[in-house]
Amino acid sequence: MATTFVGPSPYLVIFAIVADGGGTATLTPSRPLRVVDVVGYQTAAGGAADTVRIDNNGAAITNNISQNVADTTVWRATTIDDANQSFTAAGPLQIVVVAGAASNASHLFITCVPA
Repeated sequence: MATTFVGPSPYLVIFAIVADGGGTATLTPSRPLRVVDVVGYQTAAGGAADTVRIDNNGAAITNNISQNVADTTVWRATTIDDANQSFTAAGPLQIVVVAGAASNASHLFITCVPA
C-alpha cells in the first residue's frame, strides 16, 4: 500500500449557482490540480432538469449531479473519472450548469489537491 502526503491542505473552489442560472463557468487554475470531491447544497428547491457537472476542458470529471432536491439538501458527485480528474495550470476547470424550470440556486464546493 502506498501513502502520499499532500500538504499543507487541499484547495477549495467555492461557487454560487444563481437561481435559474445555466451555462458554463470556466476557471483557470494557477497550478496543476486533481479534483478529489465535489459537494453542494440547495438554497432553493431544484427541479427535474437541474444538473451540475465538473469538466476538464470539455471532458467530464463527474457525473451529472441532479439538483432535483428540496431546499437545504446536500448533494455530491457519485463518480469521478480518473482519466479526466487531473489538469494542468492551463486548465480549464469547467462548471457546467443545466437549469430547468425550477430554481437551481445552490452552493458548490470542489476539493482539489496538487496533481
